Amino acid sequence: MLAAPAPAQESPILARPRVAMPTLTTPPPVIDGDLSDAAWSQAAVIDALTEVDPSEGIPADPPTNIYLARDAQALYIAFECFEPNPEAMVVQDMKRDGGMSEDESIKVVLDTFSTGKTGLFFVVSAAGGRMDALLTGKGPRSVNASWDTAWNGRSRILADRWIAELAIPFASLSFPPDDIWRINFERYHGARRAYYRWAGAERQYRITTISKAGEVSGLAGIPPTAGIEVVPYIKGQHIWPPADAADIQVDDWRAEFGGDLNWKITPNLRASLSANTDFAETEVDAREINLTRFPTFFPEKRDFFLQDANLFEFGWESGFRGRPRAVPFVSRRIGLSAGHEIPIELAGLLAGRVGSFDLGVFTAHTAALAYEDDGAMISVPASDLIVARPSWRISEALTIGAALTHGSPDSTEDTSTYGLDINYLYPDFAAGDIKLSAWGLISEDEGDAEGRTSGGAWGARGLINTTDWFFALASISSDDSFRPALGYVQRPGERNHSARLMWTPRPQDSSSIRRFRLGLAPSMWTDAAGQEISRNISMDLFGIEWQNGDSCGIEIDLERDRLTDPFSPVDGSEVPAGTHSWQTASVDYSWSRTRPISGSVSYEQGGYYNGDIKGFSASGAWIPNPNTDLSLTVSENRVSLPASAFTTRLGTLSAGYSFSPDTRLESFVQMDNVTDTLGFQGRLRWTIEDGRELFFVANSNWAETESGALAPTHQDYTIKLEYTLRF
Repeated sequence: MLAAPAPAQESPILARPRVAMPTLTTPPPVIDGDLSDAAWSQAAVIDALTEVDPSEGIPADPPTNIYLARDAQALYIAFECFEPNPEAMVVQDMKRDGGMSEDESIKVVLDTFSTGKTGLFFVVSAAGGRMDALLTGKGPRSVNASWDTAWNGRSRILADRWIAELAIPFASLSFPPDDIWRINFERYHGARRAYYRWAGAERQYRITTISKAGEVSGLAGIPPTAGIEVVPYIKGQHIWPPADAADIQVDDWRAEFGGDLNWKITPNLRASLSANTDFAETEVDAREINLTRFPTFFPEKRDFFLQDANLFEFGWESGFRGRPRAVPFVSRRIGLSAGHEIPIELAGLLAGRVGSFDLGVFTAHTAALAYEDDGAMISVPASDLIVARPSWRISEALTIGAALTHGSPDSTEDTSTYGLDINYLYPDFAAGDIKLSAWGLISEDEGDAEGRTSGGAWGARGLINTTDWFFALASISSDDSFRPALGYVQRPGERNHSARLMWTPRPQDSSSIRRFRLGLAPSMWTDAAGQEISRNISMDLFGIEWQNGDSCGIEIDLERDRLTDPFSPVDGSEVPAGTHSWQTASVDYSWSRTRPISGSVSYEQGGYYNGDIKGFSASGAWIPNPNTDLSLTVSENRVSLPASAFTTRLGTLSAGYSFSPDTRLESFVQMDNVTDTLGFQGRLRWTIEDGRELFFVANSNWAETESGALAPTHQDYTIKLEYTLRF
């Protein structure tokens, strides 16, 4: 074992572990998965992790050593993960930002501002896969894995251990001039499906529970840098047919360039200016067949909107992850319209922290666009848009914030939305934590000739999370006139009251079963007078997870919906107006991804409004080695209504090959019988180094003709080089 000049110790004031980080006097380590560099002999060592799951509170076995050091440019972290049975290791995922849910992996959480609310998340797998993410501290869905920054991580498997090394440049971080940051570490031991953690090693918390992180000192005096990045790109693209082509046979060849200018005004405040913002390399959205009467929202995947997404979170719902019910800002409302890309000619961003204040300000000018949709011409006017999100950290537990948006992405009306939210976190309640949140919003627009119209919305939620119990209560209400032009409200003029109770007990003795699951989640929507419009009672009657990762569950849903107007789930069908009540039951089984072949199946049967539904879905994945992966997902719903019947089918096939952790080729094929279209995307991504990447992207779509053949409707091929210059 390497020498440790500064062992971890307990902070007597905050009762959280602390480690002192030395500053290197030797050249920095080479990030290659080899601990023989002289720099690691100067590092501080943490060698006492605690098992969290499946056995809580016992010393980690096999052991893990963590080494920490820094110089003027970067933070260096290494994990030495002992493994007496290397043939049992789960080594599957080499790709960047892969799932790595069952891979042997290590995780690092950084909270440079020591707020306990937001942070950065880094993961390295034994196969060499890397992931980075933003943490918002808002529960299980607080991980924004689409975010990327510049850092380096490498791993190496040896005869009786595996090594992971990380280098995180200070230029990639925002931080105050303080000596102490929050930090936490976790190792996932795939062979046992066990979690070993440094701080907050209690089962009711996750590694992403930022408030439970430990502390690292020795960070004062980091030399300031100019903090200027120039990120130009050049792109060559072939599109067929062009969006504005009158003749569908015309090809369109084009070359474009643009880029971003980033200036770190202070170590914790960044300004960005983007010209001709481009998203050609963005991964295609996964298709869904929507049988509800509400629109589907997809998560944000465009890097420009994800860099500081955590600063724009409002209340407890997010416009970045998809499926919001009422939020002031949904980033996909900017630059996109019904799947068509609207040019963002100029965009600006100011994001970071000033003292106890968090600040996010975004502004954009989008160009006008006209396109055809179902035979009708749609015109989107040019827009000037502003989003501001300041918040004040009164204490580690309490935050008060505001939100302001101005402008509309699809009209020239003078519209605004503004409001306040308050969030309270008490992490030391009994055997868990309490989270409370409340918000209020007002929207205003030009209205009619009589003057401006306005409407309001509000929400409140409280939850308690313990080792075996989860309980939440929430309410959301909006006026019928509440229309956030840059946000979204699912059901204007209605109120929702919901609760969720989940119990996950564990067998007392050693067992092949890890946990059971039972739950109840009632939800009801009413009008302003309190009259019920719809309700849902979802019951987890029985769920079980085995130690090997397999799981199954049985669920029953009781539904009721009062329709004032009929709606069509698919063309040619109609659910009539009236009050409908129905029940569905479903069962599912999943096989653990610790195996080279894994998958899941589910079956649902019961009512659907005034008819019946039978639904089946299955997925399978084959991962023979860390370089290769293949997965297939299919689903079918058979719906029978009194006046019609229909069947929906959706299939997705994805395949990928990683030549190295920095070079990956992947493809996606998606088809469904509702749109009668087949879509393909192929992407080659070569990361020269973080921030310097070459992409080749091919997209193709085909539609079914009257004769049943597939005819091409769109093709585009893009080669794009993005090359970051740092000063």
